[in-house]
Amino acid sequence: MKTAPRFAQINLVCRDVETTVRFYALIGVPVPAILNWPAGSGRQHAEVLTEGDHATTVEFDNVVSVRSWAAQQTQLTGIVIGLAIDAASDVDELHGRVIAAGHRSLQAPYDAFWGGDTEAMSAQCPVRRCTIGANSSALWAWITVYE
Repeated sequence: MKTAPRFAQINLVCRDVETTVRFYALIGVPVPAILNWPAGSGRQHAEVLTEGDHATTVEFDNVVSVRSWAAQQTQLTGIVIGLAIDAASDVDELHGRVIAAGHRSLQAPYDAFWGGDTEAMSAQCPVRRCTIGANSSALWAWITVYE
């Protein structure tokens, strides 16, 4: 592995994105407007990029949105921690290491192409991603490489 995984994203999967975003706005977090993408799909998404040397994206998604990228999950609300790494082969290596240690694979490594209406996703960007979960935790994480 070329570099250690780094925290890159915190995703809050909410039953009610609008109420959640209003709460964070109330306490002073500048959350942009909620996107409904694609229009009429029922998917809701908003995101904030934190400032500083170790910028992290905080994202808000509803359950409908999560089903588009984690269809096999049974628990669709909660927190997802996104880890970024620098090489596609490292996704496969880390996934194998986690499984060998007895933890769950929630989604085997796969290639995805993301793109959308937000500035952060304005260009199609190939990614390699897997989803893992610690056996002792309700939290799950994905490991992604942006090539």
